[in-house]
Amino acid sequence: MNFLSQALETIRPYKPVLIGSASYGNVFNDIDMLICVDVAKLEEVESQLSQLGFTRQVPDPETLDPRVHSAWKLEKLDIQLATPVNYDSKVAAHREVLRKRLYKGLSKAARHALLCSLM
Repeated sequence: MNFLSQALETIRPYKPVLIGSASYGNVFNDIDMLICVDVAKLEEVESQLSQLGFTRQVPDPETLDPRVHSAWKLEKLDIQLATPVNYDSKVAAHREVLRKRLYKGLSKAARHALLCSLM
């Protein structure tokens, strides 16, 4: 089983959702996923991601979203962990952005700013 299959198997129980430009089908640059993890399981899930070879990302202050507990990257796959309340808030904001097609033509920093403004 390759790393991508293992990663997807690991995150499957945590309500994974595509976010950002990947949600429009643009998976050429990277694939951003958001998962919902209970506070009690955050350390366990982070450990599993680390064992799979993911590295913890230090967010750029311009793209820092306070609803994300931690972000992990391996090659083209980015996984963001959020607690249930923050997950629901971020998914709702993301769906509103998608509904209005507001991601079109925006930089990553601009998308994050837009999502944060919809908190």
